[in-house]
Amino acid sequence: MRMVRSFLEEREIEVEGSEWVMEKGCPQGSSLGPILWLMVMEDWFGSMRRVRERGVTAQAYADDQIIVVSGTSVRRVEREWENVWRECEEWAEENKLKYNKEKTEVMFVGARENVREPVVRMRELRLENKEKVKYLGIVIDRRRLWIDHVKEVRRKASGMGGKFIGLARRKWGKKWNVMRTLYEKAVCAMVLYGVSVWGVKANDSRIKKQLRATERPFLRAITSAYATAPTAALCVLTGCVPLEIRAGTRYESERVWRERMEAERVILGDRPHPAFRGWRMEGGGQVGEGRILRIWVDGVMRDEERKGYGCVTLRGGEWLDRELAVKEEVRWGREMAGENEEVRVYTDSKETVRMIESFLPRRKGVNEIQKELVESLGMGVRTVVEWQRRKSRGNRKVEERVRRDIRMVHDREERNIVRKKDKREWIMREEMRRWQEEWDRGVTGRWTHEWLPRVDREGIRTGHRLTQMLTGHGNFAVSLRRFGRRQGGVECECGRGDESAEHIVRECEREVCVRERERFREEHGECPPLELQRTADYIEALNRWEEVVPEVDRGDERM
Repeated sequence: MRMVRSFLEEREIEVEGSEWVMEKGCPQGSSLGPILWLMVMEDWFGSMRRVRERGVTAQAYADDQIIVVSGTSVRRVEREWENVWRECEEWAEENKLKYNKEKTEVMFVGARENVREPVVRMRELRLENKEKVKYLGIVIDRRRLWIDHVKEVRRKASGMGGKFIGLARRKWGKKWNVMRTLYEKAVCAMVLYGVSVWGVKANDSRIKKQLRATERPFLRAITSAYATAPTAALCVLTGCVPLEIRAGTRYESERVWRERMEAERVILGDRPHPAFRGWRMEGGGQVGEGRILRIWVDGVMRDEERKGYGCVTLRGGEWLDRELAVKEEVRWGREMAGENEEVRVYTDSKETVRMIESFLPRRKGVNEIQKELVESLGMGVRTVVEWQRRKSRGNRKVEERVRRDIRMVHDREERNIVRKKDKREWIMREEMRRWQEEWDRGVTGRWTHEWLPRVDREGIRTGHRLTQMLTGHGNFAVSLRRFGRRQGGVECECGRGDESAEHIVRECEREVCVRERERFREEHGECPPLELQRTADYIEALNRWEEVVPEVDRGDERM
């Protein structure tokens, strides 16, 4: 307390030779500041609890407070707001604070159309009901369509687009993999912020249109593509999953994994007391003259729905096996342990061991393991959970046992392995599945689909001319005439048809085209190929097609 008091008293600030005595507040950026502010906010949450039973929900992030008042009628909402504002005003006066009324925003969401908007006042000031509000970077509109939020995201992304395009210039710009990483880690992360909220509308045609317009300039910069190249084809060339698919998949993953985690919540009072550190003791060989009961555990995933747990035990030179998970192993080992016998539980999951060692586990299954370990310690059975590499003898045997007799995951008593890694893998599988379906049934990019029928996250490192060949949009007479960039005829120099990407690949009789076509067929079969091949030879063969793309006329370069 004396340290905190000294932190807050007799403080002065000096700026450009002028000095002021600070009578309230704490230095911005200090480590202690957020903790002291939480102590102040605790009183505000306490006052909000008194009105929560009447349909009021309160939340805050730092000094940004949000209050949701609901009611069966507009008049009731107005009365409840008056009670809420009274509590907030009393809290502010007690803590010598003031609300910024100019920054306070109100939005009314009615259950039906043509409902009178409530009158919301802060003392004598009447607040205007707005169509949308912004909280923590998320734009919330009255109808919860989320179009305004996606438009705001697109506006922010366009500000980054100019700098991104400057970095991607063909002659002196950054490499393909660098630009792709910048797009994935910076742009996509910014666009997908808050997707667990607004992703519910990811399949809306208006949201899709905005997201495609957001990603398109960046994909064009990475591939050096013409302005008319289809966005779907650019996604396949770069190996970047379309934003609308990412948004829909990640929103769905939040719902799916939220249901799985409901059973994994840990109540504070259910945790073992930190004074019990029995599970943190490292093994040091035998205990006294006793023996060691060794147990190995493993979980095997056959597909997305079927998972099995099992264990094997080495005792007296004999291998025994049972279907057990970690928690059951600890309990079973305690029951099987003899006098002066130590129990060693081995797992190949470092994450499980790390969470067991934590005093504040976030998963109910791990919390239950800790309680079993404490109970074993209280009964005089020393139990240690240790990590052991996957290919050890015991882990190999338990994996064979589980694969032989796997069971459905929902048939088990517990699910103590709900990991972030599982969630990430589920998202990646689902994104690829949806992307492949979208690419197969799409309307645009069909010429690219003939070259690359299978989507892949690795992408193809293309230059300006190879991108023209694979998309069909570029310095070809048919393409230029189609978009009003060429006057006159569109016949190819060989005289066998109109000059297009498809004609050059399949029919053109120019020497360079015939040579590349025959060489490609000898090495990879049909041209374009019937099946995707992503070998080094295949990529090299693709790059050789750059030679047959007509030289770019600078007047036609950016259509």
